[in-house]
Amino acid sequence: MWPGDKEVRDAFQSQPLVAGSVMEALAQHAVRRPDAAALIHVEPRLDGNGHDALELSYADLLRATQHWANRLAAVGARQDGAIALLLTNTPAHYVLMLASGVVSSSLSLNPLQSVEYLAQLLCAAGADILVVPTPQDDEKLNLLGHAVASLCESRRKLTVLEIGTSPWPVAADVLTTNTTPLARLAINPSDTAAWFHTGGTTGAPKLVRHSHEQQKLAAMAFATAANLGENDRLANGLPLFHVAGAICSSRALWVSGGCVVNLSSHGFRNPAVIEFYWNIVSKYEVTIAGGVPTAVARVLEQPVTADISKLRCGYAGGAPCSASLQVRFADLTGRPLHIIYGMTECCGVLAVGRSDMPSPIGIIGPPGDGIAIEIRDSTGVKQPFGQEGEIWISGPTLSPSRPDAFIGGWMATGDRGRVTTEGLIVTGRLSDMIIRSGHNIDPAIIEDAAIGTGKVAVAAAIGQPDSYAGELPILFAVPSGEGVRESTDLLSEIREAIADRAAWPRDIYWVSSLPVTAVGKIDRKQLRADAIERQLRHEANAIFGDEDFDVTVGDPQGLCPTISIDWRNRKPKAEVTARLRAWAARHNMELI
Repeated sequence: MWPGDKEVRDAFQSQPLVAGSVMEALAQHAVRRPDAAALIHVEPRLDGNGHDALELSYADLLRATQHWANRLAAVGARQDGAIALLLTNTPAHYVLMLASGVVSSSLSLNPLQSVEYLAQLLCAAGADILVVPTPQDDEKLNLLGHAVASLCESRRKLTVLEIGTSPWPVAADVLTTNTTPLARLAINPSDTAAWFHTGGTTGAPKLVRHSHEQQKLAAMAFATAANLGENDRLANGLPLFHVAGAICSSRALWVSGGCVVNLSSHGFRNPAVIEFYWNIVSKYEVTIAGGVPTAVARVLEQPVTADISKLRCGYAGGAPCSASLQVRFADLTGRPLHIIYGMTECCGVLAVGRSDMPSPIGIIGPPGDGIAIEIRDSTGVKQPFGQEGEIWISGPTLSPSRPDAFIGGWMATGDRGRVTTEGLIVTGRLSDMIIRSGHNIDPAIIEDAAIGTGKVAVAAAIGQPDSYAGELPILFAVPSGEGVRESTDLLSEIREAIADRAAWPRDIYWVSSLPVTAVGKIDRKQLRADAIERQLRHEANAIFGDEDFDVTVGDPQGLCPTISIDWRNRKPKAEVTARLRAWAARHNMELI
């Protein structure tokens, strides 16, 4: 135990917390089970020489949170302001995420966004403090943070706080040298705990507010579905700026008394995490595996040579999950892969498969605790049981940040689906939104930027399948004149006009005209099918050379469209499937 743990227990036994926050649950576990592991940070080495790890007990995590809550208050944190965190997934980020919610609210930032866009997010959230790593710990992020702060200077007063984020020094610095009096973590359940960025219908930043009560309810909903308890350990490789990483993969463990096994500072972007994933699952007795479908697909490429007997199940969410991925997970691990369907607007959990029930392939499961789901037609009329239509949601975890999106307490998701006796089935997307690693991108942002160059007459942006991000934005464009197609700087021009870096198109496909529907609208289904075929041909040709095959895309607007491949040279099915396996994470492939 770290020095001062008795004072921690005494403080919380004499001053019980206000009910309704994740911090309350965490503090209760710190009092009852101070030595139990709350967070294990793992940094595997690519050279294969093992890995480093840092373990924080519940007493450690509570103490560190108190320390940083006091420090943030001392540098000007306000309850009605926000604290922006430009950090990777280090223990310091977990601690500061919690501490920020105690004295103010947190806003974890995606470091892949542009400087301009990050500055807009800070201003939209009313941030007073920006936390960045020291140059010694992460020079790139430090420079990015100061560039953002410099851009914000003319808009608002901002304090830049540099902290040591290296996992091992932070333990000694934060936990053993703390002499600051303990703060009573009295939290009003309705106070803002955090802000999360999500894509919107314009280029302006869109922030979703989460209260402490909403986050606790969402965390408990996932904990209940996954049957989480004190002996559970969940491997988290998702970023903390994403609601799935922040709620389902961390706070849900702390309300249930379990432990987060953090998969390195860069999560699934760290190739060593992929290579040694099953060894980590074995060594740290992970009971819940998973991530976004593309990450799950990558770890399934690694043979299971370690003892994973503690593993109970896996979860996939943040992007559509194909039936083939569920089958592959079960075949490799002997455990089911359940699906999470959620949105930032509802703190991450709408419907989720229950770990104590069978996992029917392609079916998500029942609504999370407190969530109501209805299927409605295009006029908003509720549909009979089993009918397909748009998914509408209601419940206490829905954020009030977007009053324009609510009708009578209900919100339209933009997804289509149906409800069965076994649970929710999501069948496709009604909106044109592009979803890149769980980040929503309005295609109009890209199209307007392209037309604004004067070199494009007509444009349509859609999401092209990608083995890592799920979808990447690409652009179909009709040139405005001769010689435009040969322009080498057009893609750069378009990107310069888009502040949201995630919306930068990967490529431009030049066409003489765009397909249209019977009513004259751009036929995005056909373009999506075209993009899928182009990408599949690119992938196949890179592997097999110039092959002769036909591709048919079934329901291209579906979340996991079926792709039929007529391979004319009769290459063995097993070889094709194995070599194109990344596609199975996103699609259901059929070889004929």
